[in-house]
Amino acid sequence: MLVDELGSIRDEMNELRCREAALRQHLLEARINAPIDGRDYTMTVRRGQRRRFDHAALPDRVREDLRYWKVTPITTLLTTPRVRPLFDGSAGHGDDDFHVIEPF
Repeated sequence: MLVDELGSIRDEMNELRCREAALRQHLLEARINAPIDGRDYTMTVRRGQRRRFDHAALPDRVREDLRYWKVTPITTLLTTPRVRPLFDGSAGHGDDDFHVIEPF
């Protein structure tokens, strides 16, 4: 089903993000100061700054004034793993995940 495929892909992406974060942390802790060549990639550490707006620093009267807010519609697809009961009383009604093996 499309829902299961989407959920599965999101699980895989989460695992990859976690693995990426661990590798990144390990490389940063190594205090690398020159490019490193791997078999397929070269890694360079680039340091810089990012500016971001601190809305919390605004006075309350500005932050709470709806004239300064732009609202846009969004659509989100949430995927959550389903918990399957071990036995739900529907045996024999299309439950393909259950097989009885009898010894001979």
